[in-house]
Formats: sequence, C-alpha cells, structure tokens
Amino acid sequence: MFPIIYFLNKKWDIVILISPGILFLIIKLLLYRTPIISSPNLNSLVPLVLSPIAEELFFRGVLLELFLRKKVNKMFSNTIISILFASLHVILKGDITGVAVFFPSLILGWHYCRNRKIIPVIAAHSAYNLSIY
Repeated sequence: MFPIIYFLNKKWDIVILISPGILFLIIKLLLYRTPIISSPNLNSLVPLVLSPIAEELFFRGVLLELFLRKKVNKMFSNTIISILFASLHVILKGDITGVAVFFPSLILGWHYCRNRKIIPVIAAHSAYNLSIY
C-alpha cells in the first residue's frame, strides 16, 4: 500500500487528496506547456520518469486508494479513476488521442487493486510510455 495512506483520517483526507494533484499539475504545466528544459535528454525524462511517478502516485496511490479504503467496488473505482486519467490526458494533449490511455489505465488500476503496490505500476507505466515515444 502507498505509505501516505496510513496517515489518512477524515480531517486530512482533503489535504492528502489535493496536494499531489497540485504537484502533478505544476509538473505537467511547467514541463509540457513551456520550453523550460531545452536538452532533448532531459525532455525524455518527463514522459519516461516524471509523468509516470506523478500520475501513478496521484491517480492510483491517492485517488484509487481512497476509493478502496472507503470499500467502494474495485471495478467501479478503477473505471472512474481511469476515466479521470484519460480525461486529463485529453485536456493536456488538446485532442481525442488522450482517450487511448483509458484501456492501459484500466490494466494499471487492476494491477494496483490486486497487489496494492505502487512501484510495479509506475514501472509498467514508464515501460508503456517508452514503447510509444
């Protein structure tokens, strides 16, 4: 299980829920929308390392884990999180091709629901990104 979830209680749920999302949006906006990094080698770190870490920590490690801790059905939880995941990709990419991440997201979510370990999911996400870049 994602370690930060051990510290969740009703008072801190919203703080834990919002803080990774803010970090995720800052990374996405800074690295995808503005040419801050000019080195091609560093630019390849974003989709292969930084994005999978930020996305998986937020979507699986926090959001999906919150659903699972609240005893919401695994299939329903995974589907909702995958829809959110694909929606964010559509918004950030600006076209419908972001929908293509929906099915890989379902697979990553299924793996997380089954094992409750985030590192293999991050590694699989990185491998998937490597295969398409």
